[in-house]
Amino acid sequence: MRSSFKRFSENRVRRRRLWLLPVLFLLVGLSFWGVKILWTSESATAGGGQKEKSVSATSVAATVPARGGEVWVKVVKSSHTLYLYEGDRIIMTSTVALGENPGDKQRAGDRRTPEGEFVVEQIQNSSYWKYDFGDGPVEGAYGPWFIRLKTGWQGIGIHGTHDESFLGKDVTEGCVRMKNEDLEFLKSRISVGTRVVIEP
Repeated sequence: MRSSFKRFSENRVRRRRLWLLPVLFLLVGLSFWGVKILWTSESATAGGGQKEKSVSATSVAATVPARGGEVWVKVVKSSHTLYLYEGDRIIMTSTVALGENPGDKQRAGDRRTPEGEFVVEQIQNSSYWKYDFGDGPVEGAYGPWFIRLKTGWQGIGIHGTHDESFLGKDVTEGCVRMKNEDLEFLKSRISVGTRVVIEP
């Protein structure tokens, strides 16, 4: 009788052990999964929850800070605004017209305004220049001055206009077009070599 009871007890113990095995596997699996979730969460938090954005050479150039009391120009394409700076202080803002097509210039004739950091290459009297908009040559189309920029592309610069109604729009072949009065002030403060930053 005792022998039968002993075998019965041993069988119960074995059954309990067999039941414990799946439970143990389940607990180990949940623990591993929990650690993985925690690790993933911490990794995302360390990066602000977002992938790092690569910074192009153009955008780096466009965020170069002012150098002392330097007079320099910044054009922000998204707001169609030209800023004239003296150091970190804005001394003039002007609404401008930009290239007809969005984005950075890729090839000649694509009617885009180039983006990046450039310098003034030449300042020319353009008061007598003419341009044909399709209905005959218009004298004074470039305003009083053409501030040519060294961009790697021919014919890109900052100039005036004969029609202020186009300012604030994307209508040019790639140049920055501004109000003649503001252009006169800009010309009085800059020179060849002045830094010009054009941001998207």
